[in-house]
Amino acid sequence: MRYHTHTDGPTHRPVDVERTVIAAHGRDRHEAGHVALNDVRATTAVGSPAIDPAPRRPPSRDHAVTVPAGSAELTGRLAVPVAARGVVLLTGDRDWQDSAAALHRAGLGTLTLSLWQAGRPAERRNVFDVVMPARRLGAACDWLRERTGLPVGCAADGTSAAAALEAAAEHDTPRAVVSVSGRPGLARPSALARVSVPVLLVTGDLDQPLLSRNRLAADWLRCPHRVVETPGVADPVSSDAALHHVLWLTTGWFTDHVAGRP
Repeated sequence: MRYHTHTDGPTHRPVDVERTVIAAHGRDRHEAGHVALNDVRATTAVGSPAIDPAPRRPPSRDHAVTVPAGSAELTGRLAVPVAARGVVLLTGDRDWQDSAAALHRAGLGTLTLSLWQAGRPAERRNVFDVVMPARRLGAACDWLRERTGLPVGCAADGTSAAAALEAAAEHDTPRAVVSVSGRPGLARPSALARVSVPVLLVTGDLDQPLLSRNRLAADWLRCPHRVVETPGVADPVSSDAALHHVLWLTTGWFTDHVAGRP
């Protein structure tokens, strides 16, 4: 398991957190690279401690919602556990069901949302356009905060990850962003430099081109952020073990940076 931690701007180079973990033992988990020394010794094959499969909160029933985003109406599924401490917007092309379940167990609600209107295939013609989805994502985050009264985080993949970062640069609603196998480099460098909330970028270490693009995008971020490589896979959710790792990372990130925040 390799982590790269950045805390400054484009000139600050990545470091190997497996070394800083030992030096920082006893400090905050995220300051020590999101994993304490004892966790390194008692990890799974992909370097993540076990996730308790038993729900810690009453199960959440999700229901269909329509989210206004400018002139568009977006469809999604909203689920908020009893006594939820925050809510996470999940968007992109992948199935977020496992992520939503893990977040619910941690006491976080979820809104699984498509940034594209149903029956409008022309909207996705320009797959590299992040301006329109970023505007919609920002509006959806604002709607979610007003609807639930809870602090909001955002997780995305593919080009939607760039839209999430653009939205975080323009809106003060998102409290944290997680990109899973995303394309953050499609966001404008000026937007990346304006993001002020904690950002986690997760990629598989076998997809070197995507990993390199994530590192380059991270060099523009001036906010607290990390680039995490899931070992032995190209897609960080392509196996049960890799998925377990991503769920642990994502849940921990939002628990630390979203749950209970004003």
